Amino acid sequence: MKREIDFLNAYKKISQPSKNIASILKSGLLITTAAYCLFLIIVFSWWSFLKKDFQKIENQIEVKKTEIKKLEKKESLYVLLKNQLSFLSKVFSSGEDNRTRILSFLFQLSDGRSKITEIKISPRGEEVQLSGEAADAFALANFLDTIVSSEQLKFFSKITLNSLSRQKDGSYRFSLVFTYGKN
Repeated sequence: MKREIDFLNAYKKISQPSKNIASILKSGLLITTAAYCLFLIIVFSWWSFLKKDFQKIENQIEVKKTEIKKLEKKESLYVLLKNQLSFLSKVFSSGEDNRTRILSFLFQLSDGRSKITEIKISPRGEEVQLSGEAADAFALANFLDTIVSSEQLKFFSKITLNSLSRQKDGSYRFSLVFTYGKN
């Protein structure tokens, strides 16, 4: 019996499975590379989207922080104003010392030659600081005499001339401190 061996077909039969493996590996590698590229595209797109959202959120946070700071400042001013108003209402509602009448009296002292420029009440209400201007020495003397001789200011335990300065134009600036107290 004779057998014929066809070496070309045998070679083809042997090489054909390796060709299939190579083509399968090649296809698999291409699919894997394409999937990896698609995965990277998705990751970078998602990262870009998140970065934009993160930036928007950071901007909103900064805007809210500035709004909060403004509101905190406004709130602190409201609290200070409320404290001052409650203090003033205590000072002016006091039955024994009619301070509203005294303040109106002090403002009435301002005439054409002397005027009150500022009145400050201490936080506890024990002192009133008064600043003013007088046209000349006579106006200043008249203003001070009126204050010292006034019956409406008798409940002050002490009235002190804090400062007095002559200006270049001949007018005078002065500062008085009225101290509350029982005589």
